[in-house]
Order: sequence, then C-alpha cells, then structure tokens
Amino acid sequence: MSGVLEFLGWLTGLAWPLAYALTLIAALRIPHLDDLCGTDQMASGTGDDTDADDPLPLLSVIVTARNEAASIRGAVSTILAQDYPALEIVLVNDRSTDGTDRIIDGMAAGDRRIVPVHIDHLPDGWLGKVHALEAGRARTHGEWLLFCDADVHMAAGLLRKAVCAARAQEVDHLSLIPRTLSTSYLQEVVMRAFSLLFALAMRLWLPRRSRWAPAVGLGVFNMVRRSALEATPGLAWLRMEVADDLGLGLLMKQAGKRSLLAQGNMDLEVVWYTDLVDMARGLEKNIFGVAAGWRLWRMLLLVLALWAWVLVPVLGLLLPGWLPWQAGAIAVLSQAVFVLILLASGARFWRACLLLPLGVLIFSLFLLRAGIVCLWRGGIRWRDTFYPLAALRAGQLVRLP
Repeated sequence: MSGVLEFLGWLTGLAWPLAYALTLIAALRIPHLDDLCGTDQMASGTGDDTDADDPLPLLSVIVTARNEAASIRGAVSTILAQDYPALEIVLVNDRSTDGTDRIIDGMAAGDRRIVPVHIDHLPDGWLGKVHALEAGRARTHGEWLLFCDADVHMAAGLLRKAVCAARAQEVDHLSLIPRTLSTSYLQEVVMRAFSLLFALAMRLWLPRRSRWAPAVGLGVFNMVRRSALEATPGLAWLRMEVADDLGLGLLMKQAGKRSLLAQGNMDLEVVWYTDLVDMARGLEKNIFGVAAGWRLWRMLLLVLALWAWVLVPVLGLLLPGWLPWQAGAIAVLSQAVFVLILLASGARFWRACLLLPLGVLIFSLFLLRAGIVCLWRGGIRWRDTFYPLAALRAGQLVRLP
C-alpha cells in the first residue's frame, strides 16, 4: 500500500511541472494576430482598398443572439466602427423575448450593412445556437464568414487584420483567443485554470501542422472561407453539438482544410461570465458532454483525477510519512517558477496563477455539478429549450482528444 501511495504522490507531484511546461510551450506556439498580417500597410488600414489587383473581399459577420438586449447594441457598435471596406453584418434573433428583436430591427434601419434575421421556431433535431448560425449563414454573400457572439467587443481595425492574416497565412479557418474580463479575483483564478486545462486537453503545445493537433474553434471569433465551408458537410453536421465552436474547427480539419488559432487579446474582449455562479450555470450546457462524453463513469474518473492532482501534493507536504514530501515540494516550486516566468513576461494575470490548483479544484466541482444536473434532468436546458440526453449523446461529435 505504501508503494502505491508513493507512486501516486510522485505521479501527481511531477504532473504539475509538466503541465506548466506544456502550457508555456503552447503560449509560445500560438502566434499573435499582429505578427501574421501579410503587409504592415494593409494591417494598419493605410492600404488602397480600391486596388483592382488585390481588393479586400466581402466579409460577412454572423452574430447570433437570444435575449441579448443588454449587450448586443454595444457589441455590434464595435463591428460597425470597423474600417473594413466590404462588410455585411447578419444579426440573427433566435426567438428572443426581451426586446432583442426590436433592437436588431432598429440597428438595421440605421445602417444598410445590417441584415436582420428573425427565428420564431426551432426545427426538431437542432440545437438553437447551431440552427441560428446556419440561418445566418444562409443569408450571407461574403467570401469570408465570421461567426461571433453577441457580447464580443472588437478594437478598431481587427477585421482588416484578421482577413489580411488569414490570406497571408493561406488558411481557411482563423480563430482568435480574446481577452476575457472577470469581475472578481476568484473568478479570474478559475478562468486561468480553465485555460490551462484547455491548453492541455487540446494539445496546443503541438506544432500547428502536426496530425495530432486538433483544429480549435472559439465562439467569440470563428472565421472561415466560404468555399472551404461549402466543401464540408456544413453546419448541419453539427446540428446537435453543444460545443459548436470546437465543432467548426473539427469540421474544417476533417475536410482537410487549414486552420489557425491566434492570440487576439489586444483587439478582442468579452465578459465570458458575470460571476462564478453564472459560470457554473453557463457551463452546464457543454462541459459534461465535452469532458466526459455525457457518461457518469467518465465524469467521476476525471473529477477524481483532478482532485488527486490538486490534493495529493498538498497531503505530501502535510503527511510526509504517508506520501513523498519531495513530490509536493516540486509541485509548489514549479508553480512558483511558472508565476515568475509570467511576471517576467509582463503577463497581467500572473496573480491569478498563484492559486491555479484551487482554480482546478473549483472547476472540477463545476464539472461534477453539471453532470449531476444533466443526469437528474435527463438532459440540458439551454436558451430556454430542453434537449434530451439521448439526443445529445447521439449527436455528439466533439470529445476530449
């Protein structure tokens, strides 16, 4: 028994420096948007958009909204303020009941670039979000399509830089990592823990062209070339996929298209959740499915693994007679080195990383809660619509690699 405990202690203790190392490698491998543009002139907005040899193509931005009256006007205003010369904005009202429809119509009346789309019913066999994305796509005309959420704020010039970067890098799919705003220190801790787990689960430390590297899509900014999307089974393939943003990346990769994930945090920001309670409730819709495949035993194994990862090194320091204290010391030392590296690099979120193990523990509780709620209800309630567990399992495409 002592041998088993010692092995567990060393396994969990050494897993922390490995996780931090892989996360740092991932951060170095993910390029910044500003470094990807083909020419500084076009990226800065000083290029000649009327150049007949290489004009900027029509870009269609699809924004889906359900009961987003509080945020959609501010988010869309940052799109309207872009200097992109050939822009079409499709605003999809997905069965809203809070006046979002009137706001969309009002904005459309004031700007001819806006195309309003209203959905009054959801067809069988579709998730509401995916159906809204497809309804918006069907009304577009652009060579490039950008899917984004109704609470995303863009800095001036972002769309120009994104299209120029996609063309310069010769990719069919570009997704950007935003700056995620938090309302409390503890929420920031949990979000940083989520980022670490996401980087590990999605193997972001691998080279982009590696066959083992999954294509990643993020709902805040998912841009695809129309011709590339039309060469795939299309969004209908994702009609029951709760992780539709990751699903778009999977769709493109399976079709042999070229994807790129880049840092856009200087030009893109979003309030992901208003607080920890909102985060726990919001993650009900997909964390159980993506992380555990909608299966109880997988969820329990993953939660227990995360608890062991966090707690065993601590117990090694507190109970050195039972577990190797050296492994616990290595875990603590590696976290200190990780934070110092972030501090030296100028990362503003280094303070939140002081309590990363606590963030992982809280995140595991969110996963446990989401699984229990889903199994108790027999499905999930998302955007005021209930989706049975059997249908979610049958339609799932995105799982942890």
